[in-house]
Amino acid sequence: MAASHRVLGHPDVFPLIAEFQQGLYMDILEYWRKVNQDGGGGFWASLDLPLHAIDRRLLGSPTQARYQLLVLVAANQMHLVRRLLRCRPHYLTQPVNAMNASAANGHLEIVKFLHHHRTEGCTQRAMDMAAKNGHLPVVQFLHEHRREGCTEFALHSAAQNGHLGTVKFLARHRNEGNVVKAMGVAKLHGHVQCVAVLQCAA
Repeated sequence: MAASHRVLGHPDVFPLIAEFQQGLYMDILEYWRKVNQDGGGGFWASLDLPLHAIDRRLLGSPTQARYQLLVLVAANQMHLVRRLLRCRPHYLTQPVNAMNASAANGHLEIVKFLHHHRTEGCTQRAMDMAAKNGHLPVVQFLHEHRREGCTEFALHSAAQNGHLGTVKFLARHRNEGNVVKAMGVAKLHGHVQCVAVLQCAA
């Protein structure tokens, strides 16, 4: 046996080494290789998301243990999210980013799962980002089931990006946005139908 194996396998040394490693479960490891291949560029490009929907600031730092969870949430890997939370529920000790990230990326099933099975919740950013990215079913769910609400950013960014259904819903059911400002943004970006809807709401 090589000297290095004896040192690494020593009963006093091995636990010290293992203590500082997060480790990955085998079913997550295969997926995680795709995430890290070539700096992750190919992985993020493979997701069916518009470029403005990928807000990596929601994911935090790769050095944080919960980064694995947030990437799996952003990628809509529900079965792996459930697996990770079953084994490591402490990943949600600073949790709002999980629901915020899943809402921003339009992953309604993960939003529902976190709403029904966790108590950590989200922030106004969840509805804001879901609206910005045109994820109307997520906006509707958050409106009906959560109390955090949104900011005026929700209506303004939905209008800016031309998400007509989301603009209609927010104009009818929420009062956080300034309809006149949203109309100006929609007009500036050429979203005529959004302008018409907002004129009716003004």
